[in-house]
Amino acid sequence: MNHITVTGLGSSNGDDSIGWVVASCVQEQLQDALPVRVLSCDRTGMEWLYRLRPDGALYLIDAVYSNGVPGTIVHYPDISELPMVSLPHRSSHGLGLPALLSLAQTLGLLPRRVEFWGMEIANHKPDSPLTKSVSQAVEVMASRLCVSIYRELAHLVKH
Repeated sequence: MNHITVTGLGSSNGDDSIGWVVASCVQEQLQDALPVRVLSCDRTGMEWLYRLRPDGALYLIDAVYSNGVPGTIVHYPDISELPMVSLPHRSSHGLGLPALLSLAQTLGLLPRRVEFWGMEIANHKPDSPLTKSVSQAVEVMASRLCVSIYRELAHLVKH
């Protein structure tokens, strides 16, 4: 059976919590759309790695910090298009995303399809609230992500 996993990566540090916040909104919007599983994982990236299903699809949500406009949504529907060289190899999530995806592939855990959803952030100070521009973009990002997930579900039903 094919499975869809939505994983929000982050921490409680201001805008860095965007992965958790968007994952929570996605879970609310999807309600009980099975076979969708929504996870929110703390700084350590290893936490979600062992929950992957190679026969499914993975939607990763994380903060992006590249000095862009806060609240800007970036979407890579095919993880192979993600500019891995521009991603930090170390992050507050333990191993960096490129290393984790490589490890998942080596272990035979990497899903058949992986999408990355990111949002440009401004503030990652401990115990800070989301900045206004990031907070305003949460629902937009969650809605777009849900549309992508519903397309994936429709594809699963057809096959």
